[in-house]
Amino acid sequence: MNDKDVPYFVKLNWQRPGSLDQTMLNVINAYENRPFGSVLQMALNYAIGHLYNQATDQSSMYCAELVALTYQSLGLLDTSHPPNWYSPNSFGANPIDPVPWLGGVSLATPMELTVPSSAVAEAAVAMRTNWPAGALAPEQLPMPPRLSSELTPAT
Repeated sequence: MNDKDVPYFVKLNWQRPGSLDQTMLNVINAYENRPFGSVLQMALNYAIGHLYNQATDQSSMYCAELVALTYQSLGLLDTSHPPNWYSPNSFGANPIDPVPWLGGVSLATPMELTVPSSAVAEAAVAMRTNWPAGALAPEQLPMPPRLSSELTPAT
């Protein structure tokens, strides 16, 4: 991160539905292992979506497209635009084009996040890796669960 990058937290104002967990699992299972495209593919997909309001194939996607797909699946975002119509700016503090939220959903005022100096960050990393018994090797750490196989609710 350079000096011009400023991270923000932007809260989504909405009421979580009871079906949130199942909907999120469905989105994860549908798009898990889908690669992000190259910068050129992402730019082309966005241009086709934004200029022509036309969806592209989803053999690869980009982050804002996945966010839009998720919000549309949750019923928070109007489907009048395809997911590739949105850019990261769409979900930021000052979107270029208004986002067609549904049901009173809105974004809160962005809050700037404070990032510790590199010396503080290095000390935090050292504290996490220097255990009394020594540093943990990656093979000693537990592996995270595969989302689709281990988070699917039992029936």
